[in-house]
Amino acid sequence: MTSVGERGTEKRLFVLFGIVLVCVVIIIGRLWFLQLARGEYYARLADGNRMRQLRLLPPRGEIADRNGVVLVRSKPAFTVSVVPGGFGSEDEDSLCLLCELLGVTREELDESLEKGKGFPYEPVRIKQDLDPETVIAIEENRINLPGIFIEEEPVREYLYGDLAAHAVGYLGIISPAELQRYGISYRGSDLVGKSGIEQTYEELLRGEIGALTVEVNAMNRPIRTVNVLEPVPGHNITLTLDAHLQQVAEAAFYEHILTLEDNPGTQTGAVLAINPQTGEILAMASVPGFAPENLIDQSQRNSYYGALSQDSRLPFFNRVTQALYGPGSTFKPVTALAILEEGILGAGDRFNATGTSQYGVKDWVINSGLAPFGMINMHDALGMSSNHYFADNGAKVGIDRLSIWMTALGFGASTGLSLFPGEASGLVPSREWKRQAFGN
Repeated sequence: MTSVGERGTEKRLFVLFGIVLVCVVIIIGRLWFLQLARGEYYARLADGNRMRQLRLLPPRGEIADRNGVVLVRSKPAFTVSVVPGGFGSEDEDSLCLLCELLGVTREELDESLEKGKGFPYEPVRIKQDLDPETVIAIEENRINLPGIFIEEEPVREYLYGDLAAHAVGYLGIISPAELQRYGISYRGSDLVGKSGIEQTYEELLRGEIGALTVEVNAMNRPIRTVNVLEPVPGHNITLTLDAHLQQVAEAAFYEHILTLEDNPGTQTGAVLAINPQTGEILAMASVPGFAPENLIDQSQRNSYYGALSQDSRLPFFNRVTQALYGPGSTFKPVTALAILEEGILGAGDRFNATGTSQYGVKDWVINSGLAPFGMINMHDALGMSSNHYFADNGAKVGIDRLSIWMTALGFGASTGLSLFPGEASGLVPSREWKRQAFGN
């Protein structure tokens, strides 16, 4: 028979075996949970710690004039990026060193890091187009700068400075609304078109993003390339503008305003040259303009944008498409058409242009102290730009019929020009409009 002591020993061994068995089951269960049930999740975490995916930005498409003259292109340049998740509270000295090397304030750096908050292990662009001296300085201090990447990226180059600035447009940091509109391929530090062709055709010019996957060590330094997905360059765009004619138009405008007596050189205005047979825009100048390249230069972007925004002459305002001007004598062909179609006068019928209409409108010859035109027909009236002829005969057409002809010819509606910001449509001064505008 088994003694009482032996039975007690067996009981303790049985309990110990049970405890060991329970521990083994718990360990196996935990291993199953970590490796099978949650294996993919923890694998992603591990990859997040040792893998970095760098976005490869494609060269933005070129913008050229009608003759193939390139106005805007992309050039290779160095960019410094930071992995937000690579810095902790203990890395304050490293962040201060980075600010010193890049010549940016701590507030500007924090603002850039904030843009990448949603992607802690994806590098955020801090500064583009670095000079070689800055690149060398960063590499020399690499041991003190964990999570810093130097990448080669394309940056925008405006080969003719501010030429056709309103037509070409400029780039700026993407806004929250734009980030939501353009989708997941964009990040908070990306540059996007803000006006002109750059904005209107943003998604065509941009191209398709590539990716470079690298493995990093504990110091967040790349040690090997894992995979490369090459970016797809953006589409090139050819304008109807003629670069030479554009230069002539802008130069002529600036030369002219320098000859004016009242604050010479400060006047604003627009120049537009159109091929009347095709409707192609050959020159589009709005004065004053701006330098698009200064708006992507991080060393002066904020101050330059602020100066432009405070300028009372509104340099960002495209006076060709957005301003509303009285047509003056250029409206006379419309009045002439209405006179003919309404049967008021024929093209060869004579009219006695004494120089002053029944409403007091005078011909320019009267204001210049010259003799009136006398008996003239429509051809003469158009050639001489007779205010008297068109004022009296236009009044016979009447406001109601004249407004109908204006509407039929496209007045009061947009032309359909694809350019951001959108064009102002103008107005047709109908009887109802005049009643509302001058009724009081």
